[in-house]
Amino acid sequence: MALRVVAISAPHYQTGRIGERVLSSSDPVSLFNACRHAAAAAARRSGVWGESNWNGTRIERRRSMLLLHSLEADVAMFEAALDEVRPHLLLIGAMSLCLPGAIECARRAREMLGDRVAIVLGGWHASETIFRAPGSARVVHHAGSPVRLMAQGRLAEDTFDVVVSGEAAGLVTRLGELIGTAACESSAARAVRRGLHQTASVPGNWIAASVHQGVVREVVGSTSSSQDAPLPAPSALFGISTVFDVFDHNPTAHVFSDSGRGCIYDCTFCSEGMSAVGSRPQLDGAAERLCGQLATAATIVAEDHPVRKAAAFVEDSVFLGGSPRAIERFVTLARAHPPGVTFGCQFTIDQVLARRDLLIALVEVGLSYVFVGLETSEPLMIGGLSKNVRPQTAWLHRMEAVLAFLSSAGILCGVGVLFGLGEDQQSRLRLVSVLERWRTTYGSPCTVSFNWAVQHPLRGHDGGRNYRYLDWALPNTDWISAFEPFGEASALYPLAGRQHPRLSEVEELRGAIETLNRSNLDTAGAAVSRNH
Repeated sequence: MALRVVAISAPHYQTGRIGERVLSSSDPVSLFNACRHAAAAAARRSGVWGESNWNGTRIERRRSMLLLHSLEADVAMFEAALDEVRPHLLLIGAMSLCLPGAIECARRAREMLGDRVAIVLGGWHASETIFRAPGSARVVHHAGSPVRLMAQGRLAEDTFDVVVSGEAAGLVTRLGELIGTAACESSAARAVRRGLHQTASVPGNWIAASVHQGVVREVVGSTSSSQDAPLPAPSALFGISTVFDVFDHNPTAHVFSDSGRGCIYDCTFCSEGMSAVGSRPQLDGAAERLCGQLATAATIVAEDHPVRKAAAFVEDSVFLGGSPRAIERFVTLARAHPPGVTFGCQFTIDQVLARRDLLIALVEVGLSYVFVGLETSEPLMIGGLSKNVRPQTAWLHRMEAVLAFLSSAGILCGVGVLFGLGEDQQSRLRLVSVLERWRTTYGSPCTVSFNWAVQHPLRGHDGGRNYRYLDWALPNTDWISAFEPFGEASALYPLAGRQHPRLSEVEELRGAIETLNRSNLDTAGAAVSRNH
């Protein structure tokens, strides 16, 4: 049979407009990455995927990949896609705060399509709640593991047919093949559950699990991540639909060095820290891969948006791991073969100050925007930050030095602020005032992304919180309204050892943030952020 597929990024919240000012990307970036191998097979007209609904143009393929923000606002779009495509395979990507949205989307798909659709959950939440015990082959299920929740009866056993943890480029492809080659077309769910053991040969560091009559069944992939050939860039397979203010509203690709999703630092609250991911970035060949993706982005923009210029944001946690050698290699390659793309990336405060010459060289090959994680006004007040490597000088003084340097170099700067780390309300309000003063002095930061710290599962490094994440992070419209200027936020899942936010304080912060945004109306609201 001809395989039909829909892929979605699950909604963060049940209703409201929270996140619209900062989560401005219209492309489900993590979902693109997870589906690249399968989409490449479809584009080559290879096997089962070559006969699927993904075998057309990238624009046609993109129509069956949905980024949902709010369940209330986007559920009609989701149900319309299910009704139009009638998929055999529904892929759902979710961060921890998206789990209630993923459950609700799965429920609606099951009601509409029964067991004719196989529902597969993946993404950050699955990867942080299902993992191997350190130094062991034993698979651990955190309290928030969707598989554990199904086995315990807290979720219906058929909510998800398979839950996938980790990274495996070919696993989505193999799951589609199980359905496409099944003898019985009527039950895609049964084909995936019964054939799950046949995925064991797919290379990669991953775990796939399902539940049958309360019993958990697991398949663990090989640790080898080798593949026959590099995968095409996401933009070549799915196109580019995002635009960012900081790039003059030009089509903006999300590009990767494909060096792994881990950061070189290990901040305790971060999902990209080494403890949560389990590995450091692999930088061999990273500069070459990144140059290739930038060049592809330029080609795609020229083909699909011929009157526009090309832009890109590099999604590495830190640009090329912050490695001077890798950055120098990238500059050398980009000078020899200019990619023709204006781009932005992420650095830490101390990396900017220690690598000023490299940033000037990056400007010569297209760098125009740097996003920096400021997080707080004083790292020691919240227990420290792994990335605070030069504490001899005050944190805010270093951030101001970054703004002064970037401004002098003609580089736009955005900052990320993270409340809920243990600071008091007065320090929050003072930080917003400092940001306003900096804008007056330096015209920067041009973008500010506010978030409230959420305790993620972090492969068990969660201070014993053991949240199940079954409830929406913002329980009512009062909280949703108060957190409207924020990106990620929760009233229910504070960091271990931290207090729940107070509604009155968040409402006060919202007023201060809105005043800050009015101080720079030309750029307020644009931000670059990680999707599910």
